[in-house]
Amino acid sequence: MKPATIFDASSTIIAWYLPDALTKTTQKEIRVATDLLGPTLEKSGSENVGSTPGCINLSPAWFQQGHENLSDLEVSASLKGPSSENVLKAIARPAAIASAALRVMHPQQYFSGL
Repeated sequence: MKPATIFDASSTIIAWYLPDALTKTTQKEIRVATDLLGPTLEKSGSENVGSTPGCINLSPAWFQQGHENLSDLEVSASLKGPSSENVLKAIARPAAIASAALRVMHPQQYFSGL
């Protein structure tokens, strides 16, 4: 199949189809990183009242950023587990690729996150 761009009725790009944009090696890296998140995803929602099962946040100090806090910022709860360092190492390259893609596809959203 050829690459394709999908537009809505107002000619806004809503999706790009980019076959083979990610190599098999990169796809494997993403699967491995996802598998490392499995235990954290399984217990998400069960320990945190009000959180959605299957959702975690990997942003440092995410909870504290949204609340008035007099103490120093801490690592988010999702990153405090024993396998957190392995997870962060595993997602570093796929996250950089996703960030680069966002920079190309939606620069305004990319720069709003800096």
